[in-house]
Amino acid sequence: MDPNLISILSNYFNIILKETLGYQDQYSSPVYRVYERLIVFDKLTEYDEFKNILLSVPGLVSQLKVALTQLLTVYFPNLEDIKLIFNPKYFAIMLNFLKYVKNIVLVHGAFADGSSWSKVIPILEARGFHVTAVQNPLTSLKDDVEATRRILSLQDGPVILVGHSWGGSVITEVGDDPKVSGLVYVAAFMPDVGMSSNESAKPYGNTLGQQQIKSDANGFARLTEEGVINYFAEGLPMEERRVILSVQGQIYGPMFDDKLTHAAWRSKPSWHVVSMNDQTLSPIMEEDDAIKSGGGFTKLPTCHVAMLQMPDEIADVIAEAAQGSI
Repeated sequence: MDPNLISILSNYFNIILKETLGYQDQYSSPVYRVYERLIVFDKLTEYDEFKNILLSVPGLVSQLKVALTQLLTVYFPNLEDIKLIFNPKYFAIMLNFLKYVKNIVLVHGAFADGSSWSKVIPILEARGFHVTAVQNPLTSLKDDVEATRRILSLQDGPVILVGHSWGGSVITEVGDDPKVSGLVYVAAFMPDVGMSSNESAKPYGNTLGQQQIKSDANGFARLTEEGVINYFAEGLPMEERRVILSVQGQIYGPMFDDKLTHAAWRSKPSWHVVSMNDQTLSPIMEEDDAIKSGGGFTKLPTCHVAMLQMPDEIADVIAEAAQGSI
């Protein structure tokens, strides 16, 4: 490889490893071996070794993909020119390594709004993704699906569609959209065709959180203060729990009985986050659904609003989906 290019890559990944990954001394970090192999990529004899090293650090592949893409498109606007510096044996692998879905659409759940993704959005944007949060009216499955389709229509390419809680039902219904490359379920419902959200959860019983849902005479519902503080957002600092309580708004309760006409997880790849401390939806249901879909799943020690309690880990799963759905 050209010594000048090695120097460029070296300096660039010094910054990436220290600032993005937070290592003060990258030479002592486990990811330094990855850095070394990126520098001497054409000297590797086994691709599996390279892949295993990358996968040994959660979230690293997505960060390095974005970094490499940004770097190489500056110096090599025509990616075919990479053939000039990399061993042809690895050229196809390198091009595949650079592919990822850049558009992320986030669908919030009930008793929430788009701000429930406020901690995840800046993390994803810092990694080079284009992120949009849907503002669901929470009045029916049909209304929320239409709101999500409008956002999908604005995207300029393939999309990773992410749903939290009730948002899982929405992405299951709308995920048949041709722009959707993959689905991410975060502590979410995942009904099948002809099934409602309530029906999908019924075998697992009423959770403590669900018991705190109170409806008015017109069918509009809210979580009680006890429900938000102790069973919905209990893993967050009290100040954040009280903000969620204040902004939750109302949902139209009967929407949980709306039956789905599509089950996108049957035809699209899916990734799942199981919130092990969830008291609003059953963690057992979340894991069973992940297994049923055939998708990969990550277990986190979080309450129902996992994206607010462990946003970095949620961003890692979304980034993994962006890589794996192409």
